[in-house]
Order: sequence, then structure tokens, then C-alpha cells
Amino acid sequence: FRQLASDQIALPLTAHLGGAQYPVAPGAPANSHLNLIIFEQTAAYDPEALHRNERRQIRVASRDYVIRPIDHVSDFKRDAFPAYLSFYNRTQYQVGAKRRDNAYFSRWADRLFQIPNVRVLGGYRGSELAGVSLSFLVDDTIDYASYFCDAQALKQHLSDLMLHTLREAAAKTAGVNRIFMGSFKGDPGLDDFKFLRGAKLLRQPAFLDVNPL
Repeated sequence: FRQLASDQIALPLTAHLGGAQYPVAPGAPANSHLNLIIFEQTAAYDPEALHRNERRQIRVASRDYVIRPIDHVSDFKRDAFPAYLSFYNRTQYQVGAKRRDNAYFSRWADRLFQIPNVRVLGGYRGSELAGVSLSFLVDDTIDYASYFCDAQALKQHLSDLMLHTLREAAAKTAGVNRIFMGSFKGDPGLDDFKFLRGAKLLRQPAFLDVNPL
């Protein structure tokens, strides 16, 4: 969301070999857009303003699940791995597919918990960790980076309760202006989940600099 001028950009070597895209100020040369899904006006979040079905799903999930932070990497390694395997087996999601291996998952967890301003939330069904969300505070933006859950939690709307918990926390955090939910993917299942809950599409003018070779 930080608008940049071309003379502020120092592209790394890999970008010179391939390409880079960055947002620019209004009126600056632009040849593309970043299509970003965001929740804005975070301080005004009111769950009662959601559609009736979304409110019901939050209530349903709250009867079976409790959301609480995961503060220790050892707890994450032990409890989150089964939920991740269930998520992968259901979706065959290829980003980070190596995490199916317990040793690789453990190394990823070590790196994850070293990142400043990371917030790891767990959705617990009794003592069992059924779902995890990862978010990061960067300047005035919360980046809702990742969410995974097991098959039962998917059916019981844990994703609604997890998002609701994050939006309530953002509303109480001074200086937070938006929640970034990822780029528009054109996937009705993923995108509509966000739009039905009040997210907006922001088309940010951008410059795409690609190696012509």
C-alpha cells in the first residue's frame, strides 16, 4: 500500500532477471494494477452489521471452538501438524507442500516464530487444535497471511469465527487502518467468502517492470 516512485526502487538481482511490480502514486506512470482485497475502516467493525447467515455461522462455531493465541513454537509443532495434513489432503494446496513432511514443518515453524509482529491464533475443539491463522502487523495494515483447518472445522465454520476474532482485535488496535486479505484470485469460493463479509476490492495503480528477454 506504500506508493513508490521509480527512483525509490532498487530492484534485487532476481527481479532484474525476471520482474517486479510495485504500487505508484496517482498520476505517476502505471501500466498495470494490483487487485487487492481489504477490510477498511477496521475500527467500525460491527458483527451485527453482517448478513444473518454470517452471524449465524459465527455463533455456530463459537459453540464448539475457542480461539486463543499460540505463543510457543513447540506447541505449534506438536498440535498444528495434524490440522495441516488434513488441510493439505483436502485441498492439495501446492504452496508450501513440503510441509507435509514433519521435519520440514518443524523448520518452517521455527522460521515463522522468529518473524517480528507475527500473531498465531489457534481454533481449539476441546483440547484439539483444529485450525490456525497467521497474521502480521506491518505499519497500519494487518496482513491476514494464512489460514488452515481440518475437515470438521471447515464444516463447522471455524473460518468465520477466526476472521471475526481478528476483526475484533483490529478494531481495538490503535493505528490499524485495514486488514489485507490477499490478492483477488477470481476464485468464487475464496473471493466471495471475503466479499460476503464486507471486504472491498482495491485496484491500486502499479508499474510492472519485466525483463524483455
